[in-house]
Amino acid sequence: VNTMNFKFFTETEKGDIAINYIALDGKVVTYEDGRKIRAFSRTRYQVPVELPDGKTKKYDQKQGTPVVAFVTPELLKRYKTGEETRDLYIVEGEFKAFAMSNFGLPTFGIGGIHNFKDEKGVRLNPEIIEFCNKCKVQNIILLFDADCLQVKWEEGKDLYNRPAGFYASIQKFNELLKPYNLNLYFAHIVPSSEFKGIDDVLYNGISNQDAVIT
Repeated sequence: VNTMNFKFFTETEKGDIAINYIALDGKVVTYEDGRKIRAFSRTRYQVPVELPDGKTKKYDQKQGTPVVAFVTPELLKRYKTGEETRDLYIVEGEFKAFAMSNFGLPTFGIGGIHNFKDEKGVRLNPEIIEFCNKCKVQNIILLFDADCLQVKWEEGKDLYNRPAGFYASIQKFNELLKPYNLNLYFAHIVPSSEFKGIDDVLYNGISNQDAVIT
């Protein structure tokens, strides 16, 4: 697979970032839009959009498009040769996955903590399983941010929802993994870290990235 001419990230006309997707076989991921076939991408807003409920929206994905796992260069390289890979990482966010790939870590990115399932939500994303089969993966590490266990009190806020959401994600992943001979490990950046995501840790957290990678 030659990804030299494929751009994982491009700038949109509005100055946002288009996150472009490629499949393990090196083909651009597409979807049907009426009678047209379009390249699949997600958008990272330059300035988050404020929603009516007071929350902000950082990413956008066209309604009706499929849930797709973000394939990184390290995955493409290993898949092409069938390189035996003991540990496979899955992180929330394409930028984090790309950063890990830059450090030689085979990583899929998912658009949300529940976006590891196929379109019907009854099986793991087929490309994740395809990579595991070809590269003889033994362990899948679901890696979340430092704030995944954090619960902030607000007047009228149900404090149950956030931790329950993360628990449901891990439980569902483990359930869907049962048909396969794979081990699931849950990990997160330590809550006391000044850095939220693994990309921040790798690039800014410490001078010796090998300590993080190992």
